[in-house]
Amino acid sequence: MEFDADAVFDGAKIAGDISFNQAEISGRSLFREVKIGGNGSFDRMKVRRRVVFERAEIDGNAWFDRMNVGGRAVFDGAKIGRDACFTGMEIGGYFSFDQVGLGGDARFDRAHVSGSASFRGLRVGGQVSFPGAAFEGAALIGPMVCGRTLNLSEAVFGGAVTMEAAAAAVRCWRTRWASTAALRLRYAAVDLSDAVVEYPLSITARSRPFIVDGEELDESGLMDAGVRVMSLRGVDAAHLVLTSVDLTECLFAGTIHLDQLRLEGRYTLAAAPSGLRRRGMRPVRWTPRRTLAEEHHWRAARGWGADGWTPAPRGEEVQEPAALAPVYRQLRKAFEDGKHEPGR
Repeated sequence: MEFDADAVFDGAKIAGDISFNQAEISGRSLFREVKIGGNGSFDRMKVRRRVVFERAEIDGNAWFDRMNVGGRAVFDGAKIGRDACFTGMEIGGYFSFDQVGLGGDARFDRAHVSGSASFRGLRVGGQVSFPGAAFEGAALIGPMVCGRTLNLSEAVFGGAVTMEAAAAAVRCWRTRWASTAALRLRYAAVDLSDAVVEYPLSITARSRPFIVDGEELDESGLMDAGVRVMSLRGVDAAHLVLTSVDLTECLFAGTIHLDQLRLEGRYTLAAAPSGLRRRGMRPVRWTPRRTLAEEHHWRAARGWGADGWTPAPRGEEVQEPAALAPVYRQLRKAFEDGKHEPGR
């Protein structure tokens, strides 16, 4: 299917499925306010100038895999009943996904956006995935609500990033931040394992819901939990700032420059079990103190789980005291440099 000029379908209504697979459009591709009662397939569609799906409604799934757009791509206000897939998408200019609502998942695996990108007001019932995606310009991700996991694993952000998200989890395995980044989160369990932090990266727990255009985003599908950092393993913490986060379950062993980590606001570390315990005929009382999650794992593995020490998650390697001692020293220095008192 080829169009020598613009392809205009503004306001069109299609009762069932529609397919524009491998369509080639020399000008613009306009689908403003189109209504599709079934699935919409636009795989490998090539548009020389720009593509516009503003306020489009697709009741089923929407596929835009390997779509190639020379200029801008605008999906503002679109509604997709089930999943939306943009795997391998190539956008030469600006990508706008503002105020989009999806009933299922949104996948942007290996997507490449040469310009800036915006996901302001995005609402997704399932998960949002960016594994291997590359954003060369500035990226505004949110405010948004993600009912499940916001997956940024192996994504590359070449420009400044501002991310505001209410999500069940935020996964940043091997994510590369090649410019400054500010993550303001609600509810999420955050995993930064092996992330590459080249410039200042801040992660802040936000206490109040996000507001877009004067209205609070609906977070009703998310469990009421604080922001928890689950792992910093493999991360260079020299540029990392954590504010008001829960570190009770955080894995620190293997963090680089942990002594340069900045902790601000209120934060929580795992506590040693309290109260008097009995080991055979001998009473035992653990000293009240802040501990690493990894010490909990080691002591539980030695048979002290009944005393209140938390076992390691399934499949997690238990660290020995020789590996944990330098972690304690570096973390202590980070506390002291940040003017935190020992008992805080």
